[in-house]
Amino acid sequence: MAEVHRPAAPDTLTPPMKEFLPAWLAEQRWYAGKGRRPTLRRLGGFRFEDPAGEVGVETHIVSDTSARPAVVYQVPLTYRGAPLPGAEHALVTTTVHSTLGNRWVYDATHDPVYVTALLGLVLGAGDAAAATTTGSPDGPATGHHTSGPSDLVLDLSTVLRGEQSNTSIICTVREPSGEPAEPIIIKVFRTLQAGDNPDVTVQSALTEAGSTQVPATIGSASGQWLSPDHVEARQRHEATIDGHVRAAVDARTRVIERIQRDRDAAAAEHATQRARVARERALEINRRREVARPTLHDALLGDKDRLDAASRVRQ
Repeated sequence: MAEVHRPAAPDTLTPPMKEFLPAWLAEQRWYAGKGRRPTLRRLGGFRFEDPAGEVGVETHIVSDTSARPAVVYQVPLTYRGAPLPGAEHALVTTTVHSTLGNRWVYDATHDPVYVTALLGLVLGAGDAAAATTTGSPDGPATGHHTSGPSDLVLDLSTVLRGEQSNTSIICTVREPSGEPAEPIIIKVFRTLQAGDNPDVTVQSALTEAGSTQVPATIGSASGQWLSPDHVEARQRHEATIDGHVRAAVDARTRVIERIQRDRDAAAAEHATQRARVARERALEINRRREVARPTLHDALLGDKDRLDAASRVRQ
């Protein structure tokens, strides 16, 4: 059974996904907004574990808000430490992971590691609910096995070319004994809507009723993600909160600046007063010196006369 996790908090990529993913998405046949560059917002996603620990496998659920109403896309990607032989046409970009170094990013539908994990999720009825991240919008990815064997092994996978809205993967599989089994077609729906998918529910009902007019459905996978309206409302709410915070910070800054100006003005006035008092004291001292100078002169003259008189008496 495939093990599925919610994406862990990612390390940095250079260039980051917000730069390379919109450009790649705009070039795909199944992108509905031909002639424009998508504006993407992440709504959710989940991650498969590669048993070998070599390949990162993540499915991103994103909305394109350049369309009205917004269109939700399913974008599975794989991240490899070396090129995947024969998958040059599926290369999304090359980037540098802050911890792992150079990474080759591929459209995961062309990567056997992703196909094996997705097939295991459907056949094994796996569930991602146990892997939760606090505050993350990611919901569980759940497999639903409805008919046929559940222990098939993938030998080869090939993507059908030319599809406009979905991606179909032809899977060559075998029994655990090694005997070939009937090929399986996995259809990855690129555009998603809330609620049941009629393409899945109708064909599953026909299979359950025993119809031989359509290929039998062996299972499906479902997931949860935030609605584009919820994301936009949350972002508007966060923008309002941010606006209130900025207003509060601005008001606090203005108060602090006013207090500092008052302090500076008070300090300047105090310095002016001290300078005025010092100047007045200096003037008073000079005035007193001017007043005292003649008196001292007269006293010195009187002493001179007395000394002369005393000298005459001794003579």
